[in-house]
Amino acid sequence: MKPLSLLSCFALIMSLAIFSGCSSKISTHGHTLEKAKLDLLVPGETSLSDILILFGKPSFDGAFGSGKIYYNNQVMETEVAGHSKTVSRTLLILTIDKKEILQNLEIQSIDDDIEVTKLDAKTPTPGDNYGLAEQIFSNIRKPQ
Repeated sequence: MKPLSLLSCFALIMSLAIFSGCSSKISTHGHTLEKAKLDLLVPGETSLSDILILFGKPSFDGAFGSGKIYYNNQVMETEVAGHSKTVSRTLLILTIDKKEILQNLEIQSIDDDIEVTKLDAKTPTPGDNYGLAEQIFSNIRKPQ
C-alpha cells in the first residue's frame, strides 16, 4: 500500500472539516420538566419554596400581579444555513395564591401556540430614500 502524500492528507482533512459542518444541531433551552418532579406538584399543598427547590428560578413571572409563574423548555434545531426552528416546546404554568401555595398547574405544548403571521413589509421612515445631497442639506431648510 502506498503512503498518502502531504497534499492528499491535506485534501482529506479539508474534506472532513467541510462536511462535518453539514449537519443540523439540536439544542435544549430552559428548564428540564421531568415527569417525576411534575408528579410532586399538588394543588392546594405545594408551596412556592417547594417549587423553587424542585425547578429553580422560573423562566418568567406573570404580568400585573397575576400570581402565575412559568417554566419553559424548548428544543431547537439549527440547520446548516443557520436557520433555527423549534422542534418542541413545553410550558409549565403555575398559579400561586397570596399565601404562596400552588392553586393550579397547566402544561402547554407547541401545538397550543397561536400562529403569528410575520409581515415582510418594511416600515417607512423619514430620510429612508434621501440622496447624498438631500441628507447633507436637509437641516439647512428646517426652521429653528
